[in-house]
Amino acid sequence: MVAAGVPLSGIDNLRMTVLQRAAWRDNPNMLHVLLAAGPWSTEVLESSLAIALRFGNTESVRVLRDQGARLDWRDANGETMLMEAASSGVPSLVREILKYHLDVNARDSGGWTPLLYAVGKYHYGEEPPPVNRAEVVILLLAAGADPNVQNGDGDSALLNSAYNEEAALALIKGGRQRKRAK
Repeated sequence: MVAAGVPLSGIDNLRMTVLQRAAWRDNPNMLHVLLAAGPWSTEVLESSLAIALRFGNTESVRVLRDQGARLDWRDANGETMLMEAASSGVPSLVREILKYHLDVNARDSGGWTPLLYAVGKYHYGEEPPPVNRAEVVILLLAAGADPNVQNGDGDSALLNSAYNEEAALALIKGGRQRKRAK
C-alpha cells in the first residue's frame, strides 16, 4: 500500500495516525515499514512513542526510540513519557525510562505525577491491566518520587491506589523507608 502511494497522513475514528495505531497494537514490523515510508512529524513520532509506552508495548518502544523519538516530550496536557510508562504498569519499561533521569515528580495539567499514574490513572476508560504496579511504585520511589504527592484535586497516591492492594502496600512501605532515611 505504501509503495502504491497510499497517503500516510489520515487519522482514524480514535484520532490516530497509522503510525500511532501500529504503536498501539505493538506491531514493530509495521512500524519499520511506516517509518521507512515517512517522513513523520516530531509530534506524530513522539506521540506514537507515548502510546507504545502507555500500553506497555516494549518492541514498539524500541523501534520508535531507535528512530529518534525523544523521551523529554510532553503532550498538550503536560503528560510525560515517564507518566505514560508508569501508567502501563510494566516495570521493565519504567526501569528503562528512569535511566534517562527524567523528572520523577513532574506534574501534568491536572497535577498528576508519574507515581499517581502508576497507582491509578488509565487512558481511554480502560480497566487496569494485569501488571505489576507494586514494582513500578517501588522503582519510582527509589528514583525519588514523592510518596505524599497529591493531584490537583487533592487526592493522594495512597487514595488512588486503594483498589490495588499490592501498589498500596508498596507505597506505604516505600514512604516509611523514605522517612527513616531522612
